[in-house]
Amino acid sequence: ENVLRNLSDKAFNKPICEALLNQKYFNGIGNYLRAEILYRLKIPPFQEARTVLEKLQHREETRFSPPSSEIHMLVSLLQTSGLTLSKKVKLKRENPDLLELCHMVPMEVINLELFQAGQYINAVCGGLVFSGKVEKSEVSKNPEVPFESDGYRISATSRGKELKLTLAPIKGEEDLSSSEKRISATREGNQKPMDLVFRFGMSGSFEMVPVTEMPKHAHLRFYTKEKPLRVLCYVDFRRFGRWEVDGSWQADRGPCVMQEYEKFR
Repeated sequence: ENVLRNLSDKAFNKPICEALLNQKYFNGIGNYLRAEILYRLKIPPFQEARTVLEKLQHREETRFSPPSSEIHMLVSLLQTSGLTLSKKVKLKRENPDLLELCHMVPMEVINLELFQAGQYINAVCGGLVFSGKVEKSEVSKNPEVPFESDGYRISATSRGKELKLTLAPIKGEEDLSSSEKRISATREGNQKPMDLVFRFGMSGSFEMVPVTEMPKHAHLRFYTKEKPLRVLCYVDFRRFGRWEVDGSWQADRGPCVMQEYEKFR
């Protein structure tokens, strides 16, 4: 509904290859994804976006609102076609339209970067307690992360081209000893949960490794409390990636093409 209900927007005056990069409408689509989508559909990249999408809209309206004279024929055809529901679904997947591919191709490709990065973080950090300061490399130009706690947990969520890391101090402190609770109360004061929003750039990723095996380009580090120490690292050898302290999803980005498909379409 985000795309097809806004075709009058001047953003769709542009060629389809440019419109697909507009994150207000195609949140999560980047250079190589648009190339793959247009290639699969054999759509000329410099064709006006509105023309492409209006054709799609017309087909959709025709499909869901057939003339009354055709309804009986359509019902009869479906009854005698012999197609099972699974075959109909398969047929639709084999003949997707542009907006369906905007959902499917990222699920095949970019999901491996952000969506699965979030799943990876939640899997390796689940049940672990982290401790101390968040450490930034000396060469990174990203901001310092002013967070310190004797016991906190890490979780992650993703949306489009962004990943949010939540650092949450342990409230009940059931994982801390009595002495650690006193030190924590004295040193931390009122350390609040913090959200860090990451945009990976070209080479960003997360790795959980033993401290002795920390990657060279680990530009942000979160240390576990357990012994032997392990560290969750944000690794980015090209350093194009960015993080934002106390960040939130970018306001000008539309619904995620992967996880909010109905709103996106």
